[in-house]
Amino acid sequence: AALLTVALGSLALMGTSSAGALSEGASQADLDAHLRRTVARIGEELLPSGLAVVLPAAFPPRGCSDLAYRKSGGPVNGRNTWAELRRFAFAYEQGELDDGLDNNNNGLVDEGVVEWTIGAGLPGEQTVPLCHAVRELDWREEDNDVDDDGDGLVDERGFAFQRSGNVLRVSLTLERFDAQRRSIVRSLETTVQPRN
Repeated sequence: AALLTVALGSLALMGTSSAGALSEGASQADLDAHLRRTVARIGEELLPSGLAVVLPAAFPPRGCSDLAYRKSGGPVNGRNTWAELRRFAFAYEQGELDDGLDNNNNGLVDEGVVEWTIGAGLPGEQTVPLCHAVRELDWREEDNDVDDDGDGLVDERGFAFQRSGNVLRVSLTLERFDAQRRSIVRSLETTVQPRN
């Protein structure tokens, strides 16, 4: 009976451990997919833009986490035209404040969303959230006025743009909890060369 109890206990422990690993793997895969879709969407939007109509310029060492741009509207009489102003920006999650506290009691501190605004500054502007659970800072950075990860940006944000020559680097860091309340952090970056 004692041996049977030990064997059944071991099987139950292995089952719990396997279920936890499966849950963590599913959470990571979901977060990775969300990250890839968001970064790809931003890249698709910026590709038909031009560096001359991207503000601010996003040069190091600060870069930016709020970028306004225009997409090409096509040529008219041999000259390129530009569509209405659009914007990608980090905004704090509903209920969150920039104070180092978990104001909305979800376990994350000062987290935010990536907002996408069409017709920025116009009366009918439309803003939609592209993704939630955006970390305030990149996972390799601390808020200390130092470039902790050596990529050229000081106190790099969890959503950041950096210009290098005629290329824009876009980086995004998301954080969530799995079913066992373990923190999962994923980061992705891409480069975009606006073609107009």
